[in-house]
Amino acid sequence: FPVTIFQIAVPVYTSTTTGTANRNIELQLLSGTTPATTSYYGAGTGLSSNGSSGNYNSNNGSNVIVGAIWDTQNDMNGSDITIFKPFTTLRTNFTWAYFTNSAGTYYSNTGGGLHSATTSYDGFRLSVSGTNFGGVVKVYGLQD
Repeated sequence: FPVTIFQIAVPVYTSTTTGTANRNIELQLLSGTTPATTSYYGAGTGLSSNGSSGNYNSNNGSNVIVGAIWDTQNDMNGSDITIFKPFTTLRTNFTWAYFTNSAGTYYSNTGGGLHSATTSYDGFRLSVSGTNFGGVVKVYGLQD
């Protein structure tokens, strides 16, 4: 990331996964091609269209969940992710909001967290454990 970039905005529209549904989209920060695999902390809260609620947390995890693909048959999955100052040697903060569908019940989740290492990162990886996913990922840099 160029030093003048203050934050990275990453809208994600996912439409398909291979294999089974009910997959989470996971974020890891990169130094070159090497991912940071510990020290992720985050918390999120969600609500479904049927009124149920749920929470998410990561405490020194290997990644942070920033989205979900819970239905492979519908184009109803989207995430907005913001990564704050990943290129500095400060802790890297992030926020997310996502929406997904599972068998006609709709879910949203918002949250935030940080990577506690004071390391400069020059990239990030979005992955879905155990499978591939298709869709559109765009990356926007906002200057300081």
